[in-house]
Order: sequence, then structure tokens, then C-alpha cells
Amino acid sequence: MNEIIRINYENNNPTVSGRDLHEFLEITERYSNWFERMTQYGFQENVDYLGCKYFNTQARQELQDHAMTLDMAKEICMIQRNDKGKEARQYFIEIEKKYKQQSTDFTLPVFDSKFMFQIAQRMERLESDNAKKDEVIAELTPMAEFASKILKSKDSLLVREYAKIMFEEKVITFGEKKLYSWFRENGYLMKNNEPYQKYMQYFEVLERPVDTPFGERLTRTTKITPKGQIYFYHKLKSRSTGGFQIVKAN
Repeated sequence: MNEIIRINYENNNPTVSGRDLHEFLEITERYSNWFERMTQYGFQENVDYLGCKYFNTQARQELQDHAMTLDMAKEICMIQRNDKGKEARQYFIEIEKKYKQQSTDFTLPVFDSKFMFQIAQRMERLESDNAKKDEVIAELTPMAEFASKILKSKDSLLVREYAKIMFEEKVITFGEKKLYSWFRENGYLMKNNEPYQKYMQYFEVLERPVDTPFGERLTRTTKITPKGQIYFYHKLKSRSTGGFQIVKAN
């Protein structure tokens, strides 16, 4: 696929330069005015975009730019309602698909290697106490079995579906609404139930365009990736049993 707009992969999630998008869309309005107008559609600084500077060699001066998420870039492309906007949006969708495929193409998530190392350390310390060793095995076996089950499938789950599984696994005693509350209270999801940028690796936000009296808009649904399903299993299991913490939020 040809790179029609440069994508920055330096952070955990791909971003695109606001000025690069502005140029590709052939916007004649001054960049600063255009971007200010775009933010009025509900985008939030430090969530959907970050301010940054770049040096313009032709103008020989530093100019204001913005690193925006692909989600923001896609929605801006829809707002333009022209062929360039449609082309850019399709490009971002393909970039996102490939990026997610690469990030979920794993045998075991990175944190699981840490998890197994912690188990080994704990077992070594309890080598002389067989009774406690049996307790540790009894505690960890369900986690290992759950991880094995999840890793056989690469499907993301709706929060409702995940809450049902966690209830059946006797990890939680509540349902979808309270699980959403838990995600928000612990800083994983925002008030609109979409993940913070920091935790995007554990979630997937699906979007589809719908026609409204005000034009085409995007509906967004948050799902939990296989990596997130294992991560939150450990978190919720630790919460419900008071056991040792397997993983920590980055």
C-alpha cells in the first residue's frame, strides 16, 4: 500500500500530523483556523491529539502542528465530505487494520512472560513448604487455563460478553454496567466508555457510519481484545481474591 500520508509509529499507537492531513485534503483555509474549527466537533487535547512543533525549512521558522490519533483523523476525513476525505479515511482504516494485526499476532502477550517469571520466583521461595506450594498451584491453575482458552481465539469481545464470561468463571459477581463502572473508576475508560490512549492495546473501538438528520456520523463500540481479556482477568481475579497482583498498569 502506497503511503499517501506519513504515519508516525513512535508511540504505542499510530498518529498522523495535522498539517500533513490538512495539506493532503487540499484545505485552502489557514491551518490554525481549520484545526481550531475541527476541535469543535468534540475532540479533546491529550486524548485525541497532542500539540507539537515542527521546523518549516522554507519559512525558516517553527510552526504549530498536532499529532492526532487515527480515529480523529478518520472522523475529520468524514467531515470534509469530498473524494480526498474519503480516500484518506480508507487509507487510515487499512493502516489501522495492519497495525492491529501486527500487535495481536502473538503466541503469548509480553506481560505473560512476566507472569510466568513471577510464578517461578514464588514457587522457588515456597520450595520447602509443600502445603503453601499446593495453595499457589490451586490459585494459578485457573488463570493458566483461562489464558490458554483466550489465546485459542483472536476475537475481541463486547464488554457485555466479557462480563458474562467473568461471571461464569466466578471472577466477578456483577454484570456489564458495573464492569463498565470498574473500567472507568480505575482509569481505563473515559466517561464515554472509550479507552484512554494509554490502554488502547487492551481495547478495540469499532466504528460504523450512520445517517442522521445532521449528516453521516460515526457510531463507536468498545470491545476488549484477547490481550485485554487476559490482562483484566488477572486484575479482576486479584481484586476478588486479594491475591498477589500479577500485572500492573503501565
